Amino acid sequence: MRRRAIIFFLLLVGPFFASPAMAGGWSWSPLQVAIWHPAQMVPADWDIYGLRLNLLYGKNKNVWGLDLGFANTTVNRVRGLQAGLINGPGELGGIGIGGINSASRVDGIQGGLFSVAEERLNGMQLSVFFNQSPVVRGLQLHAGLFGNFAENVDGAQIAVGLTCNMANNIRGMQASVVSNYVDQSMKGGQLAIYNSAQTMSGIQVGLVNYAEELRGVQVGLINVDDDSPIPFLPFFQAGL
Repeated sequence: MRRRAIIFFLLLVGPFFASPAMAGGWSWSPLQVAIWHPAQMVPADWDIYGLRLNLLYGKNKNVWGLDLGFANTTVNRVRGLQAGLINGPGELGGIGIGGINSASRVDGIQGGLFSVAEERLNGMQLSVFFNQSPVVRGLQLHAGLFGNFAENVDGAQIAVGLTCNMANNIRGMQASVVSNYVDQSMKGGQLAIYNSAQTMSGIQVGLVNYAEELRGVQVGLINVDDDSPIPFLPFFQAGL
């Protein structure tokens, strides 16, 4: 009863507490407490500079500071720390920790069961189930099930466990226990039981290495370069 009374009091006095911040048509508050949007202390189109506490589900335009709760949602962006069971879907600048992390763009770190950047990642993704982003500038690190998935990577994909790395183009490194797969161009290094790339410029190290076109070396039990006069060689293969 006491906790309910405190929540009711905050929702009741919130608009009066935040009303001085409405000058000039710019509405913001240093504090937000939400039960389930729209049952929250200040409206969804307000910015929060300070602390937002979402007991179940809260929604606001922008949050600068701490964004904590069960389900945290912003229309535009979060700058700071976001922690909850579900985080998303606006831009994240800072750190996002939760069960499900989804953001349009990440400049910082995402960590949880699922980590998704719908447009771009500049920084790091950590996950248990999978990491996904069309564009990665940094690191995808996965330990658990499934793996790392991207279209274009400048950096690294690292998968620990019975998982894989998949991308269209990479400049950097792929490392996993099971497999690495690049659909188009790989410039750098691949390390796994099975490595595959359409155009490989660099080094592949594994039990089985495959490239449609090799500009580098393959080191493994089975090495395949479709573009070579001798497409299959054990132990070592080189392409110029």
